[in-house]
Amino acid sequence: MTIGIDWDEVVCPFLPHFCKFINRKYNLHKTENDFSTYRFWDHYPVSMRQAKRDVDEFCETPAFKRITPF
Repeated sequence: MTIGIDWDEVVCPFLPHFCKFINRKYNLHKTENDFSTYRFWDHYPVSMRQAKRDVDEFCETPAFKRITPF
């Protein structure tokens, strides 16, 4: 049996930390309130492929590893 757990915004706050990451990377001023979906490429000026790479890159950072549950 496989069990899935919805991690982001249910167990842990992903978006505030991801916003800090993309804000530094792209010189943006995004907050979690700027996102209505996880189609990140619709919310900051990158392609879908680049947004997916950004998430992967963020998940390798110390900041991601320090995210704690609500």
